Amino acid sequence: MRDAVRSGRAPGQAWPAWINIPSKIGQVAAVRVLAGQRRADDLSRGILIASISPGLIDTGASRTWLDLTGAPQPDEVAVPLVDFVLQPVVDEKLYGELVHVGREEPGPFGMVVRSGSVVPWQ
Repeated sequence: MRDAVRSGRAPGQAWPAWINIPSKIGQVAAVRVLAGQRRADDLSRGILIASISPGLIDTGASRTWLDLTGAPQPDEVAVPLVDFVLQPVVDEKLYGELVHVGREEPGPFGMVVRSGSVVPWQ
């Protein structure tokens, strides 16, 4: 596979042209596995393990690949993220979940998620 990627043949050989989506799925799955192993002890200690999705962010790295017109800057995304992390009480329904923060309007895929909304494990 390494040679196919280097030569540019990978997309024609069942390798995704954009690896970001499967990598994010793997990250969320890893967090859910860890959370499943630690849930009872963590919640008794007030610890939350969750995957956080701030949505698309306009950074120098992402600008090269995506049209980020209207996407927030990193400092704009930091505010709801820090607010979420510093909540005084752990919300058990968020434990092990994928939590969207800072999105109040439709995202690039047409969905609307409110700050702190949960995308449950299906």
